[in-house]
Amino acid sequence: TQMYASGGWGADERFVLSGQGKLAASLVTTSAHFETPCGAYANVNLDRYLLRFTGDPKYGDNMERVLFNGMLAALPMQPDGKTFYYSDYRSGTKKAYFRDAWPCCSGTYAQITADYPLDIYVHDKQGLYVNLFTPSRVQWRQEKQSVTVEQTTTYPETDTTMLTVHTKSPIRFALHVRVPGWTAKPVTVKIDNQLAPVKAEPGTFLEIERDWREGDTVEVTIPLTLRFEAIAPESPDRKALMYGPLLLVALSAKPVVLEGDKATVDILEQPGALPTFRTQDGMTNFLPFYKVKFQNYTTYLSVR
Repeated sequence: TQMYASGGWGADERFVLSGQGKLAASLVTTSAHFETPCGAYANVNLDRYLLRFTGDPKYGDNMERVLFNGMLAALPMQPDGKTFYYSDYRSGTKKAYFRDAWPCCSGTYAQITADYPLDIYVHDKQGLYVNLFTPSRVQWRQEKQSVTVEQTTTYPETDTTMLTVHTKSPIRFALHVRVPGWTAKPVTVKIDNQLAPVKAEPGTFLEIERDWREGDTVEVTIPLTLRFEAIAPESPDRKALMYGPLLLVALSAKPVVLEGDKATVDILEQPGALPTFRTQDGMTNFLPFYKVKFQNYTTYLSVR
């Protein structure tokens, strides 16, 4: 009820009362919108525990959001203790380092980075759960047998991930893959390059249970689409532009106004390796927040 599109929260390190327009008001009253490394560290730890306790993939969705748009959007630590502290969501702002060296966020920056491997996979007696999509390898024991799954992907710069099973002898287990709740188009699954009729509803873990052999592959395609997200229900005209899990910011030193909710049809993808976009008139370019360095940017747009 009080989360920015980045997954961040806590303007001025305080919660706000929901339903009173205070989150939208914070876009002009402060530059301290999300205490990023510390807040993201707490956020991801809570998501991890709740995911393990409940099995609900919405906690994986939230983890993905805050990792891409919070931690990966933070400026890198500097040897002299300069640390990225607050994410700033004002119009026309720039990223900046905190005024003091070695603040608390310098410690949690290292902690959350060290914890990345804990967030990608979980497993139970039945098999493996793939929570995040990133190049990685996981090895565990299934019925006293060692099994390895290798994940190959450039997500979210592309929409496909490939999982390859490595096992010395055939073994049966269930492979679950998170289907994000934001998914607007059908997810497709291929097993050993053959299209598979696997149920893959948004906001669930798809399940493939079978006998696995060395070299078996699973290719999952999760289409990424544009959408707007209002900052709060009571402020429907202040919206962030999202592309799958990614917060897109306008490279603009001033407020950006778009006409109508259908404005996404006027936003075109730019050719190239990264998910970059521009308005049809060419006046405004959009870039994932984690790709922004020291350019002026605007996070929330006026959509009317």
